[in-house]
Amino acid sequence: MRFLFPLASAVILSAAASAQAATFSYDYLEGGFGEASDAGNADGDVIWLGGAKTLDGKFGLLGSLGIIDYNGGDGLALRGGGLYRQSLQKDLDLFATLELVYSDYDFGPFSDSDIGLAAAGGLRYAVQDNFQLEGKLTLTEVDPFDDGLGLQVGARYFMDKRLSAAAGIASDADYDGIYVNVRYHLK
Repeated sequence: MRFLFPLASAVILSAAASAQAATFSYDYLEGGFGEASDAGNADGDVIWLGGAKTLDGKFGLLGSLGIIDYNGGDGLALRGGGLYRQSLQKDLDLFATLELVYSDYDFGPFSDSDIGLAAAGGLRYAVQDNFQLEGKLTLTEVDPFDDGLGLQVGARYFMDKRLSAAAGIASDADYDGIYVNVRYHLK
């Protein structure tokens, strides 16, 4: 995980030199897939569906449902909460989210369900009209998750005004992974 923080900073900051005007959408439906590995090289898969809807120019709601298959175990995570966004300049947005998270997992002899919180803050930067860089830090406090700080960095390409795809890396205290998603923008 140590290499991800400098990498994320370099990617986000290096893009600041050559941007064009952008409009960021916080009204969308999305689906995605991710793979994760822990320090013991155990692998897992995640599929999720989610969405967000702005209520006005700065505030909105978001939620998602994730299904997890990890080392013969399985589980789900249901998330919902609020978002805040602030334009820092015409091609750079700051965003923050606060979500209530319900998790339910069965892994062999280990079975648990819990409710907790996840708070995140990040940046979206438009390198050009159809290409954006995204990064965020998330603090999660939900057992049986590994509570703590996580980092996600990715790139989003717009096929047209309504359809985009993203790919990136994610890491927290014990897990590293990759993800892809497709997003349909409602506005």
